[in-house]
Amino acid sequence: MNNPTPNQNGKTRKVVFRKKRKKRQKDSSRNIIQKKAVYSRNRITILRDVILNLTVKTRWFSSAILFIYILINSVDFSILLNLSTSGDQLQFTPGGSRFDKILEVEEGIDYRAELNKVIYAATAMMLIFQFKSIVAFVRKNLHLILIIITIAFGVSQSIDSERVIINTIQLLSGLILAIVYALANKNEPYRYINFCSLCMFPLFIIHLFSFIIFVVNGFDFTTFLNGERRYGGLSGNPNTSGGQTVLGLWFSMSLIFRAKNRLLKYWGAFSFI
Repeated sequence: MNNPTPNQNGKTRKVVFRKKRKKRQKDSSRNIIQKKAVYSRNRITILRDVILNLTVKTRWFSSAILFIYILINSVDFSILLNLSTSGDQLQFTPGGSRFDKILEVEEGIDYRAELNKVIYAATAMMLIFQFKSIVAFVRKNLHLILIIITIAFGVSQSIDSERVIINTIQLLSGLILAIVYALANKNEPYRYINFCSLCMFPLFIIHLFSFIIFVVNGFDFTTFLNGERRYGGLSGNPNTSGGQTVLGLWFSMSLIFRAKNRLLKYWGAFSFI
């Protein structure tokens, strides 16, 4: 058997060296690409976490969205946008009929629906990024889902199925917002008082302006006191206004009897009046 010559050994070593060098270059390029990909993913993850920690996972975000939700769903925008011509729109017969035809929102825009789209988007974002926490909360409070299912069942029984669907979506959105608010404030010692203050404030604004509108229009107080007419206020309906009043009284009484801060007690008493 012939032994390889020195030249052959040199060529073999060069070939092996070239192959190893090419392999190192490929590995190096692959590592650089992988590091860039990991770096990009890390940057995206860090940016996402920063956004979440500044918005969805904070107390102020859930509080702000819940406040806006209560406010826009408690106001009749046809009244709000026509305050100068809505006098008869605010007055109802004892049977619940308006004294005048329903006002049309200018330019045919449903402002409540448009604003609710923003609320729904924020609710969906909260649901996506806190899905596990929300599901865990709901599992411990299954009666909340039963309430939504019961209301949704009215779709097959109601003559206005579209309205029932819209109301169900609104209630589901409000439920998710309330759950997220509860999760964000679970470690707060005064979370119940803060919740009452938050929910009461938009109702207070609505009823304060309703009272101002009542005075500005010069309505006869005795006519409403005797039950000859009913007042709808800024909410646009006496039944809705009455429901908001009951909630507002409950929130204000909670502050009066449970708040330890004097300012909150005074705020509750003032709101009650």
